[in-house]
Amino acid sequence: TLQTVYERAMQRIDIMDKTGYDAVWLAEHHFTEYSVCPSVHMMGMHLANKTQNLRIGTAVSLAAMYQPLRLAEEVALLDVLSEGRVVCGIGVGVTEDEYAALGVPFKERGRIAAEMLDAMKALWTQDVPAHRGKYYAFEGLRFEPKPFTKPHPPIWVGGHSRPALRRGAHHADGWHPVGSTAASPLPPEEVAEKRDQIHAMAEAHGRDPLGIEIAYKAPIYDGGRPPEGETRRFFSGGADEIAEDIHTHQGRPGARIDSAWRMRLAAEAADSDEEENGGGNVMKDVVRLVLKNTRGLAHVEALLYETWTVKASAPPIVAARGGL
Repeated sequence: TLQTVYERAMQRIDIMDKTGYDAVWLAEHHFTEYSVCPSVHMMGMHLANKTQNLRIGTAVSLAAMYQPLRLAEEVALLDVLSEGRVVCGIGVGVTEDEYAALGVPFKERGRIAAEMLDAMKALWTQDVPAHRGKYYAFEGLRFEPKPFTKPHPPIWVGGHSRPALRRGAHHADGWHPVGSTAASPLPPEEVAEKRDQIHAMAEAHGRDPLGIEIAYKAPIYDGGRPPEGETRRFFSGGADEIAEDIHTHQGRPGARIDSAWRMRLAAEAADSDEEENGGGNVMKDVVRLVLKNTRGLAHVEALLYETWTVKASAPPIVAARGGL
């Protein structure tokens, strides 16, 4: 049942909070079998109350479905009550039905999201916030609460279309593409190409490109279908192979490894009882070996990931850093 999904998720998150994991990530979906977490900020508030250590990230909030005043308030309140543990992931999604049901123009979602980011930053950082754009306008407001994190929680922009790259270059503290899946392969040469694009866009916008963290999420929980011309899907197989894939995606050999690069490896979590008893988590052992083999690379991080679905075996997206 759906209640079982929530109960198992909370069990895992409690264990992870107590055993050194780094973050829990919440994905927003509506009107599908994946929409058991339609309000990532409400769920985030629940987790802030239940945990002490985990960062709470949205991967991602579908920004165009909100009004900027309300979204900025919800993220700021979550950041205050979690004492600065929020990462604000922003995206636009790909499912037209979600937008149609909520009366939001699907083809304008990217432009709406870009303006949302401008408006939210004004609300978070200005004493008397003001904004005037195509979709939203306000002035003379008293906005409370301001975020706990100054000047605001880190903003990660998802997606790797050209408009998504532009949003990341202009507004984000991090670019968060999802790759190495059948639907979104994003092989090393394309990652490098898009990294160069977002850097160029950031420089043209007057920003330091190395101030934009690159958080590439790659699942290692599923062998999946390899990309065309390859015999193995990237980030599948043993620890040595996965470690080499990390080096390959980061530009080795010969190319510079950016200090702002973070590799987020997505792995399947063990059963709650097994995890609690410290036994048999093969994926955890793989993650440990990968981290050992990639020592010296900046911001290498392991992400344990399972999708929120209406299946009793499915917990939430969860992340971990080295030293497991």
